[in-house]
Amino acid sequence: MRKGNAYLLIFILVLFCFALWSTLPLDGERFGRKGFQLGLDLRGGSHLVYEADLTKKDPTQTDAEVMDGILQKIERRANAYGVTEPIIQREGSDRILVQLPGIKNVDEAIKLIGQTAQLDFREEKLGESGKPVLDEKGNPEFVIAKGSGEDGKERELTGKYFKPNAKVVLEPQTNKPEVSFEWNPDGAIIFEQVTKRNLQKPLGIFLDNQLISAPTVQAVIKDKGVITGLSLEEARSLTIQLNSGALDVPLTVVQRMDVDATLGADSLKKSLLAGGIGLAMVVLFMLIYYRVPGVVAICALCVYGALSLAIFKLIPITLTLPAIAGFIISIGMAVDANVLVFERMKEELRAGRTLGAAVEDGFRRAWPSIRDSNISTFITCIILYWFGGTFGAFMVKGFAITLFLGVAVSMFSAIIVTRTFLRLLVGSKLVTSLSAYGVSSMPASAKQLINKEATPSKSSSEIDFVGKRYWFFLISAVIIIPGIISLGIFKLRPGVDFSSGTAMTLHFSEQVEQGQLRQTLTDMGYSEALIQHTGAGDYLVRIKEIGSEEKTKLIDNMGKTLGSEITVNDFYAVSPLVAGETARNAIIAVIAAAVGILLYITYAFRKMPKSLRWGTCAIIALIHDVLLVLGSFSFLGWVLGVEVDAMFITAMLTVVGYSVHDTIVVFDRIRENMTKGVSKDFEVTVNSSILETLSRSINTALTVIFVLTALFLIGGTTIHYFILALLIGVITGTYSSICNASQILVVWEKGKYAAHLSAR
Repeated sequence: MRKGNAYLLIFILVLFCFALWSTLPLDGERFGRKGFQLGLDLRGGSHLVYEADLTKKDPTQTDAEVMDGILQKIERRANAYGVTEPIIQREGSDRILVQLPGIKNVDEAIKLIGQTAQLDFREEKLGESGKPVLDEKGNPEFVIAKGSGEDGKERELTGKYFKPNAKVVLEPQTNKPEVSFEWNPDGAIIFEQVTKRNLQKPLGIFLDNQLISAPTVQAVIKDKGVITGLSLEEARSLTIQLNSGALDVPLTVVQRMDVDATLGADSLKKSLLAGGIGLAMVVLFMLIYYRVPGVVAICALCVYGALSLAIFKLIPITLTLPAIAGFIISIGMAVDANVLVFERMKEELRAGRTLGAAVEDGFRRAWPSIRDSNISTFITCIILYWFGGTFGAFMVKGFAITLFLGVAVSMFSAIIVTRTFLRLLVGSKLVTSLSAYGVSSMPASAKQLINKEATPSKSSSEIDFVGKRYWFFLISAVIIIPGIISLGIFKLRPGVDFSSGTAMTLHFSEQVEQGQLRQTLTDMGYSEALIQHTGAGDYLVRIKEIGSEEKTKLIDNMGKTLGSEITVNDFYAVSPLVAGETARNAIIAVIAAAVGILLYITYAFRKMPKSLRWGTCAIIALIHDVLLVLGSFSFLGWVLGVEVDAMFITAMLTVVGYSVHDTIVVFDRIRENMTKGVSKDFEVTVNSSILETLSRSINTALTVIFVLTALFLIGGTTIHYFILALLIGVITGTYSSICNASQILVVWEKGKYAAHLSAR
């Protein structure tokens, strides 16, 4: 064993042990160490995006000062309410993201957190005769009470003069809840003046312009008082709001997602089971196909998995269902680097290289493909993170982060861990048979081919992919054109992310027919409701945007009418403003990903003649894949009512990254063979390159498809169509990389490179 390899092995083992120690416990809390931080979609709770109306701020304050003040007050309210580990942060210039995990009474918490809580005291408005002015219903009208402060200036009597020590008390005689408060010095002076001139008159107490009580002033009061006419919950919420301070400007909920904790736990259980099954299939495939190197890859993947989970926990990364899916998918993609290396090793062994030389050359030759293909995925992840951050989509951001980190760790795992394990295995000479490495003895002609002692040429035993390019183009057209027609006629069915409104998944304790549910909603004024059956007793209902009070009323009335107890498993509401921004940013994200990848491929192939054409051909193949997925979902929307949402855009951008990821590997082999001048016939060079990378393309696709298929069949329902879009994209991406991208390059470049090489 070489000393350098021994040191690396020790380093890897120490790192692996530290990673295992860091990841435990997986959940709960043991010995003072906590488990992974789970997102709202897995442990239940509410995700809110508030927009502040900065047009109503105090002119003496800047926008930043107002937003900072609101942020602090919301934090105090959430902590006082008892929310465990709330997440409260700025989003852009006028929005605040609030996550309230594990809360049971979501509507009450939302009202508490986002209510402006502008409290003021008002006295009766008097007419010219000195009598109270009455409104249309015969009730007295009120005007804000005013008085002179310590400096003699007249001021309105509002809650801003309260000391932050309000509390709920019980009135001794009636045992009803009241809110006891205390004024600061300025407030006490003003309140004394107000109560003095309003003896035996009602004094209205208003919260956000709503009258909550109007007690009659029995005596002149100076420094203390009580607010009556509240329920216990209202009194508790008002106390928290008064002690945290009124918000400086009104807030509007522009996006809301509530998830039931039971649904989250069930989704997590199913997704982990699906991931386990998918990865078991990957392990079995690697063992059967690659044999001893497959065992090495599995050991390296164990290290990879432990390191990735440790990084997620130490940063920490909040694990959502899409984030877990991103991690599981990244494991499938991590196999890709090993597959690239192993295929290169097999080529070198067939050429007669020794095991040691085959290992070194295999890694050296595979590195450009690993580097360039993974950078395209990084570009996609960065754009996905931006896209998710533009409207507070924590699930999109979670997927982008875990996929980015997973791919980054996979590069380390393949280049350092797998290489070290292989070097140690070969150096120990425990396994020297070529068949154990998936290689049988090769004839001399094959060795000459690899050593470039012979020039590749079209053989009758080889598949002539390039020669059949127009057939492949025809197949693509036959597949894509129906989808384009469907897009033209039926378009895509937009979800609430793009069209605004409310979507909620309802579970009924008693069986309810879809027709019954539709009639009930129609009778209640929701005739435009879209209803989709999602499982046993569950329905996805899509209606116009509604607030907390309307939601509560709707669920109560439906339950009474249908004679069934209704559980809202998840609730998602998006305002028209956010929906419009999401649609616009989705288009920008897809375009940005395509442009970024085009520029990178052009740069990566800059030493090749007319490098822009390489990037352009990759983008054309990418468009092929995107159109096929879009067409498929247009058809599904027409037949099954499937809607597209932000997670669909996430899937599309992931497909973009994967499509180019696969194409780059083929292009890299073409570049290598051209540089070596293996043939003056560009068609022969391209066809040979496709054949040399064919096993890698198919094997990598299979490892990802195994995982995605398991997630699609068994995983959580909330990512069902997200996984389907990825599955379609991976299959078509593999096809286009083999059958389209390089052939387009041949059509465009035919004859140019032959002339270039002849000139050399």
